[in-house]
Amino acid sequence: ATATSGSMPTITLSYATYAAAAYNEQTDVYTFKNIRFAAPPTGPLRFQPPQSPVDETSLGVQDGSVGNTCYQSDPMWIVLEEIALASAAAAAASSTGAATSTSSAAAATPTPPQSEDCLFLDVYIPGGTVRSGDLSSANLPVMVWVYGGGYTNGYKDEFPGNLLINAADNQLIYVAINYRLGAFGWLAGPTYQSNATANLGLYDQRAAFEWVQEYIELFGGSKDDVTVFGESAGGGSLMHQLTAYGSTDSPPFQKMIPQSPGWAPQYSPRLLEAQYQTLQAAANCTSLQCLKDAPAEVLAAASNEIVTNAPYGSFVFGPAVDGTFVPALPGYLLLIGAFPKDVQVMSGHNADEGYLFTPKNILNETDFETFVYGLTSTTNPAVVAEIAALYPPPSSSTPYTSNFERASLVTSELVFTCNTRYLATAFGNNTYNYLFDVPPALHGQDIQYTFGVGANQTVTAALEGYLTSFARFGNPSEGRAAGTPEFPVYGEAANLLELGIDGFPVVPDSNANARCEFWQKALY
Repeated sequence: ATATSGSMPTITLSYATYAAAAYNEQTDVYTFKNIRFAAPPTGPLRFQPPQSPVDETSLGVQDGSVGNTCYQSDPMWIVLEEIALASAAAAAASSTGAATSTSSAAAATPTPPQSEDCLFLDVYIPGGTVRSGDLSSANLPVMVWVYGGGYTNGYKDEFPGNLLINAADNQLIYVAINYRLGAFGWLAGPTYQSNATANLGLYDQRAAFEWVQEYIELFGGSKDDVTVFGESAGGGSLMHQLTAYGSTDSPPFQKMIPQSPGWAPQYSPRLLEAQYQTLQAAANCTSLQCLKDAPAEVLAAASNEIVTNAPYGSFVFGPAVDGTFVPALPGYLLLIGAFPKDVQVMSGHNADEGYLFTPKNILNETDFETFVYGLTSTTNPAVVAEIAALYPPPSSSTPYTSNFERASLVTSELVFTCNTRYLATAFGNNTYNYLFDVPPALHGQDIQYTFGVGANQTVTAALEGYLTSFARFGNPSEGRAAGTPEFPVYGEAANLLELGIDGFPVVPDSNANARCEFWQKALY
């Protein structure tokens, strides 16, 4: 592929030809938009694993103008939380005169329309690589982004990769993928699985990774130097991808960076069956065949109704133990060694992961125990008592001062932060781990910094430099931003590099504790 004056580079795949959709002069990056990596999962392919893209060579050169996001939903509780946080942030900025920097290179494109036909990906290529005239021999490292959003929200276009590429000295290929959300991508349970496939979102991601293996060399990337990275649901998905099928075989990537990897553990067939039956009722169906045949808008509305009314802290849908792709919870599979050992790992979490997802009305012991019952789906009082002993009532010797903070720590550790500890110990402590601690350091706050537009430019440059250096060299220190310290290995001392507004000290990982050991063994 070559760029000529007034034209866009084109790349021909075995099933279609695509022209770059955009060129950003500020960053010198070309973007190929809305490349199909799988057939539309519609009609008889609904609730089935993704299939190979159909032949579209007869369409000629496609310009990326045709593409959709997967159907989106947000729980009402998180919408209200975000409104409250935005209001508080605006008030704080107004009182201090602070302003947030913007960049045309980082601005997200308008959200494409929602559709069941949504299995598309984007590829960003440095301009110099395109102009070299020989993309197939460029052999650049590749970063593949898997978005978060509670497994019910998110899309590939939300965070452009231009500034990440710049942070890597324009020696990087960036790929962003879509995957099915809500009821379209995350159903499970015995009735559903009798004639459909669970965890379809994971299969979609896997198909995109396999697409990268097959085609990325045509775009200037190396299939043997692929780093998958993602935040929240994206990071949680990557832990499921690492432990897929409980197999020790090499996955279709070489490195991974889960950021705040999270999911609500779903392992009870009874719980999953109840979710499925609730969806049937919401769609006015009495059978799986009815759900298969329903118009996409009907299924989307039913899924949206369930997610909108989700209990506080829940998104309802998400990865589930299915006996196949997810034979057990990832933490347990890491504990018993049922995962490939040849992957390099860097991971991070934020200082206050639990706040957003924890009900604010937990005031006493009864409230706390009710919360634990709901979060763990247990019905066993002995289990709740054991958890309460691991997280004793607030006192001068606990890391929290209220029952709300106590519950928030449970959320943080069970759903998010212990996952990073599991990865470190599974890989013999030979990983790189960071703690994002720019106040208030809530869940998701690090994404802006990852993509170059965090409010604190020093931390932004540091995080981007570490992430892209790990992707390029397998070591976050080798190409790090000027003036930033060397990034330590996790090691026996459980070292974290703290990214804060007052510097980047090395601190011990608070997840090296008996509570995370309990959660990893799935003793609940």
